[in-house]
Amino acid sequence: MRRIETIGLAAAGSLFAASSASAHFQGLGLSDFNAGVIHPLLTLQHALALIAFGLMCGQHGASLLRYGLPALTLGLGLGFAGAYLGETLPAAPTILTVLGLAAGLAVAANYRLPAWAAMGLGGMIGLMIGLESKPETATLLAQLAGISGTTIAVLLLFLNLAGLAAFVTAQWLQIGVRILGSWTSAAAFLNIMLLFRK
Repeated sequence: MRRIETIGLAAAGSLFAASSASAHFQGLGLSDFNAGVIHPLLTLQHALALIAFGLMCGQHGASLLRYGLPALTLGLGLGFAGAYLGETLPAAPTILTVLGLAAGLAVAANYRLPAWAAMGLGGMIGLMIGLESKPETATLLAQLAGISGTTIAVLLLFLNLAGLAAFVTAQWLQIGVRILGSWTSAAAFLNIMLLFRK
């Protein structure tokens, strides 16, 4: 049984090692908008950071969400602008994973970050996702469609997870949110180890 668990953890960890170079979906026959929607959901470093940050903000209600959401949105916009201007950051997947690890640990510990820290975390997550999400299309209209899809997917995933954590009232469900945060941080830690082995 222990061997099966080890194999399962290794397989899950290998999924989190996807790099930004393999994270574009225009080649799958999708429209530019749909490719933009899928990008942050199937690029696992993006999804990991968004899951952890959404749970972290929602866990403490509107008091933290009102800082996290604008910072995430602003960071995403700045990241898109940087990507459009040709800016790249090879370390972005690693940075996103570290940010996801930090947010996941905060969820597991039920620790409320100060407002400035939540804003900084959200801004950095948005910036890294934006920098890694430039659509691989030639026309400006197609790029705008891809960016729109990515923006909608990022904000909906964040808000749904924040809403889930915010409206959980039963104690056993609150414990479930903390367990999910601990799993997210564990997956992020495993991903960091895999990234540094390359």
